[in-house]
Amino acid sequence: MRQSKIKNPAFTLVEVMIAVAIFTGIMVSLFSVLEIGRGSYYGEIALMDLQQSARRAVDGIVRELRNSRQGNVSITGAGGRISFFINASANPISYYQNGTRLVREHPAGVFLTAGTALNNVSFCCIHGGACDLDCASAPAVQVNLSFNKTVLRRPLSLTVKDRVRLRN
Repeated sequence: MRQSKIKNPAFTLVEVMIAVAIFTGIMVSLFSVLEIGRGSYYGEIALMDLQQSARRAVDGIVRELRNSRQGNVSITGAGGRISFFINASANPISYYQNGTRLVREHPAGVFLTAGTALNNVSFCCIHGGACDLDCASAPAVQVNLSFNKTVLRRPLSLTVKDRVRLRN
């Protein structure tokens, strides 16, 4: 009787299971790092979009307010709505919040969305450094806009304040 000892060069089941467990651990770690990177990337993109939307909204208001004269500005709605006249226009330009949108109305009945993701808007006239809703002789107007957005369960918020000197 001949005894033959053939060595099998294959892996045992235990060795394969250990290799699969190590490979799985490496892949889970790799995907976790990639997910963190993806969340940061999309969060920064959303913050950039929020900043651009805020900048566009404030720039539009400021550009038009600079062309208004003292005495041509009125603030109503507890500071949430501003209306003003530019040059010899018979129709006022108004800005106010409607839900999460900043709305520009000019002429009456014509609406334009000036900003989105708006949380709060407030306007006040500056009299000697103090904010007031009476704009009769105010040399400047303060614009306060607050924006909120949630991206990948991460809340983002941005507040923009700007003072605008009115024409004499």
